[in-house]
Amino acid sequence: MNYVTFFEDLKNSLSKDEKYWIAVFFLKVIYADDIVHVKEIPFMSDVCDFLDQDNMLIESAKKDAKSSPLDKVPPILLGTNHTERLLKCLLEIILSDDDFDDREYFEIGEIAAVLGLDEHEFENFVSQAKTSY
Repeated sequence: MNYVTFFEDLKNSLSKDEKYWIAVFFLKVIYADDIVHVKEIPFMSDVCDFLDQDNMLIESAKKDAKSSPLDKVPPILLGTNHTERLLKCLLEIILSDDDFDDREYFEIGEIAAVLGLDEHEFENFVSQAKTSY
């Protein structure tokens, strides 16, 4: 998947608040298992780029990723293609350390809900995505 083009396209189509929460989503899945695996480090760099290297925003996003529940985040409706690509990217981060534990599953499920997927759609997505990895 060409993430550079996808990230640029996504970044240019979102409001500042939406970009912030997408960055928080990336950090949530990176931090979900309490270990930043070496394979997850490049994604940390992508988060910084996504937030235009704004150190205050990056630090705030890290804090929110570690402590804020997503139930207060307003829905972010990206459209089917962008939502699927974003979830695939998040799932790739989760699977990069060859482990998919309950905490990671919970985080990506919460993110999927903010992106407008119901529980059944999320379950179908995960089943399909796991078979393709």
